[in-house]
Amino acid sequence: MTLGSQAYGVICQFFVPVVQAVSTPGVESISAAAQTMTATAGGVRDTAGSYTGTEQANTQPFAGGGR
Repeated sequence: MTLGSQAYGVICQFFVPVVQAVSTPGVESISAAAQTMTATAGGVRDTAGSYTGTEQANTQPFAGGGR
């Protein structure tokens, strides 16, 4: 979402194209970073689940109780 040219008043209307030129790529970059972080977090969760499953499988033979 961007502000209209009215937001900067009459004197600063020249500033609108500059702000929009910078803000659009900035918003797109932040969105891409958020998507990357979401994907990375999912990968970390998957890896943690894999480690947990492996740990449980490896400790199962030793879970015979206190004999």
